[in-house]
Amino acid sequence: MLNRLLIFAAAIGLAASVSCRTQSDHTADPSPTPATAAEDVWRDARIIEYRPSTVSISVLKGWDVSIRDQVATMFSPDKKLTAVIYASPAKTFEEASSKSIEQVATFVDSAENKGRSNKWDTADGLSAIDEQGIGFKNGSKVGWGSSVVKTPSTPLQVVWSFDPDDKNRDANLEQLRLMLNNIRKLANAKRTANTYIVD
Repeated sequence: MLNRLLIFAAAIGLAASVSCRTQSDHTADPSPTPATAAEDVWRDARIIEYRPSTVSISVLKGWDVSIRDQVATMFSPDKKLTAVIYASPAKTFEEASSKSIEQVATFVDSAENKGRSNKWDTADGLSAIDEQGIGFKNGSKVGWGSSVVKTPSTPLQVVWSFDPDDKNRDANLEQLRLMLNNIRKLANAKRTANTYIVD
């Protein structure tokens, strides 16, 4: 009987020790939860309300933005990637997608398509299609990409070019992908103090 009591007491003590250690470890763990990490990414982000296509684009901290007429241009922190955002001259998503390479040619001196398209949906459920390839701009080799987003109104076109040898290339492209994936209908967008409005 005494042995059983001793075993029971030892078990309670071990459980209490594990419980205290677990609580202590949890309190000291600096790792953010997935929700917190997602919120941190967009902290201090600026918003472009692109009204011709009735969508908004969140711009990550560190990226520069220039607005001229109905064209918004984003520059990566190292200025090695440039993305131009505008309403496609095509009236439908299908037409804009079929003529995407023609739009790339207005920003890149020569463009060669890699021969594949990638269809996807934004986090807000907007259909999109990407193309990518290589080309030349001002005599230098560049990588390029084009994304057409199906919006409630005029299709949105995004064309980007980048230095393929840039050491930050992959990080810049990943941040651009994140911003494209977060394009939202204006009805579902949040306005902040740092909002650019393109009419």
